[in-house]
Amino acid sequence: MLRFAVTLCLLVLPVAASAQNEGAFGPPPTPRSDMVSEPMSRAQIAQMVADRGYFEIDGLAQQGDGSWTCTALAGPGRRVALIIRSNGAITERDLPHDAVH
Repeated sequence: MLRFAVTLCLLVLPVAASAQNEGAFGPPPTPRSDMVSEPMSRAQIAQMVADRGYFEIDGLAQQGDGSWTCTALAGPGRRVALIIRSNGAITERDLPHDAVH
């Protein structure tokens, strides 16, 4: 009986210790989406907009709230106004075909 108890302890203790340490040494927490990131430069914003498929970017300007605005082509003959938020979200609005770029 004593041998069984010792064997059981040797099997259970490492598992219990591992489970106890999992929270302390587990993977790092994922960043929250509502956390404010460092402001991006004009060049970084322009690159991000281009990486999302927009081209002929014009009038890139930072707004008072930290967002950026510009116009760009979203496809052949499709000019859009863009708002780029500090979290990387881009909102687009179609502009009339005769809009000056």
